Amino acid sequence: MIISVKIYILLREEGALMDKDKLSDIKSKSKDDDEMFLTFDQFKFNYKEIFEKSPAALLILKYDQIIAMNNACASMLQIDMTHEFHAMNPGKVSPEYQPDGKKSSEKAKEMLKLADLQGSYRFEWTHKKMDGNEFPVEVQLISLGNKTNIYMGVWHDITVSKRREEKLLLLKSELEEIIRSRTQELENSIAEIKFMQEQLLETKKLASLTDIVIGVSHELSTPIGIGMTNATYLDHKLIKFKELFESEKLTKHQLEDFLKMTTEATENITRNLMKASELINSFKGMRIDSDSKLQRQITYKEFLDDIRVYCAYDLHEHNIELITEVDESLIYFGDSVAFFFIMQNLIRNSLDHGLSDLKKGKIQIDVVKGDEYVKVRYQDNGKGMCEAEIEKIFEPFFTTKRGEGHLGIGMSIVYSQVVKIGGRISITKGMDSGFEAVILLPINDERS
Repeated sequence: MIISVKIYILLREEGALMDKDKLSDIKSKSKDDDEMFLTFDQFKFNYKEIFEKSPAALLILKYDQIIAMNNACASMLQIDMTHEFHAMNPGKVSPEYQPDGKKSSEKAKEMLKLADLQGSYRFEWTHKKMDGNEFPVEVQLISLGNKTNIYMGVWHDITVSKRREEKLLLLKSELEEIIRSRTQELENSIAEIKFMQEQLLETKKLASLTDIVIGVSHELSTPIGIGMTNATYLDHKLIKFKELFESEKLTKHQLEDFLKMTTEATENITRNLMKASELINSFKGMRIDSDSKLQRQITYKEFLDDIRVYCAYDLHEHNIELITEVDESLIYFGDSVAFFFIMQNLIRNSLDHGLSDLKKGKIQIDVVKGDEYVKVRYQDNGKGMCEAEIEKIFEPFFTTKRGEGHLGIGMSIVYSQVVKIGGRISITKGMDSGFEAVILLPINDERS
């Protein structure tokens, strides 16, 4: 089928074919243009050859019969084109039912109507090769005019993308199962913690319920809080991932980022669940002395790492760098609640006062062991304090920011807790004339 067509039919105006009247107006403007179109008028295209050699699978339908297909389409269906092609019903190359449960014959009529209505309609279809194997394709069905009942179909084999989709669905299912499993583990840990608290409440050794509850809550809040945060974050990201997947906008880079984030989150959840489990086991053997102090054996490094995690949000919000220098083998044994209050209130004092006006601040905590004591040196590079302020710093309700919501009890708590565990504290000017506190703690070699 060789058709002689003037090139002007291919000219477009705002995406649409230009009609002959408009083209005549253009041709009348220039003699040179006339000569050009006369030359183009002699050019011919072999559309049959273009149809047959197109790498895209193409076919022509009239009513509900396939009346022509190119080599790419025949190859896709495993049809032998060495003999003359005869018209066939599309049902011969389709299974009886489509994946949505509709009969192929009925759904095919629906697709033809939609193509007539819209001019062109895109949809997915399952076809069947001559050997009986089924495969998915994306179909662009184009109506060549309602009166002609002729349609052109363009097929794209989407087997590979469907396999990827199945793998993503499997991955999504596996991730949901991981989240469910980790959440159950967290709930089990919380249930065991509550049981341990009930057991502690029943013991006659609890002379001070407040200290024990605060101690247990503090020690367990960090790993469980981190675990819950990661589980919540993972659940949030999974929802976003699902939206991208269902909207078919998921890219390879987004998938790789999601897998990396999932791996890190699940590792964090597992690591902190193990830490919570270890703490629960340690609570089972916890020693409570006559004053109901929570006695705990822990390295100073671990304790300072816990403080860092606990204060991480505030440090980040104030752009504060926390530096610690401590011998990893140096052990703290004593009232862990008291030591926690000391470090927490020192950091809070720096954030609220000394470092509040700095764009970037620094806090440094050094711990060294002497012959008779452990020296904890805390300092920041803030604005520091004058001698008059240093003399009053441990007085209850003393504050340099009266009227700004500060009660002035933080440093008095620090002093009382240092005394409570048998230590001493002094205040001087620190690095860059900032704040410095030196705490001397007794060396307790007792182990539990």
